[in-house]
Amino acid sequence: MSDHAEAFFYSKNHRKIQERFSAVGLADGALRYNVRAFLDPEKREIIQNCSWAAVSTILPSGFPHVSIKAGSKGFCRVTSDRCFDFDLEMGNGMMLLWGNIENCQKISFVFIDPISGAKVTVIGNASCSQAADERMETNILGRVFVKVVFAWENCPRFKNQIFEGRDRDYNHAHFPMWKRLDILQEYLLKTDQHKASSLGLLTPSEYRKIVKNGGGDHEY
Repeated sequence: MSDHAEAFFYSKNHRKIQERFSAVGLADGALRYNVRAFLDPEKREIIQNCSWAAVSTILPSGFPHVSIKAGSKGFCRVTSDRCFDFDLEMGNGMMLLWGNIENCQKISFVFIDPISGAKVTVIGNASCSQAADERMETNILGRVFVKVVFAWENCPRFKNQIFEGRDRDYNHAHFPMWKRLDILQEYLLKTDQHKASSLGLLTPSEYRKIVKNGGGDHEY
């Protein structure tokens, strides 16, 4: 975990809260093993499998603005391990996304794999380019280009609620599968270490195979 990444994500207030709930180790482990400054092949595949994403930009007031951008599968074109882009459409004419990016390039995304439910979060800087006149006739005004600053993957938790509209089942909570990852054991609380050991540890490749095939934590 680099000092840059730690300073980027965690302030003194974050650390105080982590300490309050004995979560400093877990927070450090998540940052060290999950957050990257590029899109690895697994994250690129999830992004290209998605037909929609939640996008957050900054309004002139300083408040975040979240919207849904969608299209056909692969509407986000991944061009390298640090870049992707997608179309800008007319929409309701408010031009919030484009205007927000002109004011502040900071942008973030959540992509959710429709099969596994795995989630990829991307933080980056964006710029916009106006389309040629002939493309505007199809309601495409331009294109958003994103340069990745950090990206990370989350487990398929809440897949049942997101894609199937189910109520969350609080009465049958189970131990999160990601806590069985062997690389995270030193960061877990002792009680979680014992539980993970009793269930059997998983290597990252074993865990990823389970998730990719639709297994993993859909809720816990």
